[in-house]
Amino acid sequence: MSDDLPEGWVETTMAAVTERVASVKPEAEPRRDFGYVDISAIDKRTASVNPDDVRRFKGADAPSRARRPIRADDILFSNVRTNLRNVALIASSLPAQLCSTGFTVLRPTAVVLPEYLLRWVLTDEFTDVISETQTGTHYPATSDSQVLAQPVRLAPLAEQKRIVEKVETLLADVNHARDRLAKVPLILKRFRQSVVAAACSGKLTEEWRVQRGADPEAPWPVSSLAAVCRVVVDCPHSTPKWATAGEICLRTTNFFVTGLDVREVRYVSGQTYRQRVARLTPTAGDVVYSREGGILGIACVIPEGLRACLGQRMMLMRSDAARMRPQFLAHVLNSPSTLAVVRELTGGTASPHLNVGDIKEFSVPVPPLDEQDEVLVRLGRLLGLAEAIEKRLGTAARMAAGLPQTLLAKAFSGDLVPTEASLARADGRDFEPASAMLQRLAASASQASGESRGRGRTRRPDGSRGARS
Repeated sequence: MSDDLPEGWVETTMAAVTERVASVKPEAEPRRDFGYVDISAIDKRTASVNPDDVRRFKGADAPSRARRPIRADDILFSNVRTNLRNVALIASSLPAQLCSTGFTVLRPTAVVLPEYLLRWVLTDEFTDVISETQTGTHYPATSDSQVLAQPVRLAPLAEQKRIVEKVETLLADVNHARDRLAKVPLILKRFRQSVVAAACSGKLTEEWRVQRGADPEAPWPVSSLAAVCRVVVDCPHSTPKWATAGEICLRTTNFFVTGLDVREVRYVSGQTYRQRVARLTPTAGDVVYSREGGILGIACVIPEGLRACLGQRMMLMRSDAARMRPQFLAHVLNSPSTLAVVRELTGGTASPHLNVGDIKEFSVPVPPLDEQDEVLVRLGRLLGLAEAIEKRLGTAARMAAGLPQTLLAKAFSGDLVPTEASLARADGRDFEPASAMLQRLAASASQASGESRGRGRTRRPDGSRGARS
């Protein structure tokens, strides 16, 4: 942690700004109804507990880990896999009195606002340091003592309030932007479907036909897939014998409507490759089509320079160059109209697959080759635009994902709002620095300890104390 703290701030420890929360035994009240929070109830996006995930039981039936009392404004910090940030602020309306011993319960004192402490616990600065204290390989965890020993950067109370308000306002804007960005992929998917549908129906080139004196309303000829292809072959039905190196063997996981993705591939030996290309060797311009399994009904064109054989659940098509451009055929197979046929043929089956015979009968529009070329040019521009937007979206999403930590870093460096010290000088008034707040808290605690010394107390399961009878 930096020694260059803003004026009026102090570096202290988590233990110095929180109350000690002792474990309890709910079975001491066997008939009492308890609400219980475990790690699965944490909503990490909102740093809160989902009320629907609060478990209920009688004290007599309490699980062995239900030992930590909680109340409104407590902060739960999961000691297990701390980098996952299972952290939550307890709302006053939450129907729960206990949490798992897998949490450290941070109960803020009067010197720190709960929302301020929550934001500090969520910083990379806090999480990275506490994660280094974890032990264990399969179930890495830290401890209460380690959490309470961690440093806290404490601002004056009025400044804490301004920091929280500013952070929450800015984070709300960031979350709104992230929600809007999250909707863009679906918009792009619909855009791609729309332009492919327009391309394969002739609407995309209506103006082009008018310019050439053709009737824009005249429908394209339609043929079967088998009729526009020189060869249509099914893949070998055996599972390939995989090798650590050798020849690429395509899998349906390489199939995307945007094209083959061969960044992650599997290999077969030269002998296996020759066996699998015996019927037809895939070459550039051939169309591969997934006809079975979870990735069903996707067509891709073999690109230049790719030497590969076919795995399972796919077909290989070689179009008739005099009638059909392979890229146009792939778009037809990926179009909404063909996909509707696929859904009708496969219906809700548990293991959907298409018969080779049905695929050969797919209806394929056959415009003139020059119009197919024009379709591909126009479609390429539009799909290229979608791809460019998608790349920019990825950059924007990464930036948005990093903004919360950037905001928190500025907040706890004193750069997000004016410091209380600077405002006090401008107003000609005094202010209480954080160090004075801590001294006042320590003095109050010492006085309370002296007054209660010698008086016995019992601890109830809700964490409160009562006089011994």
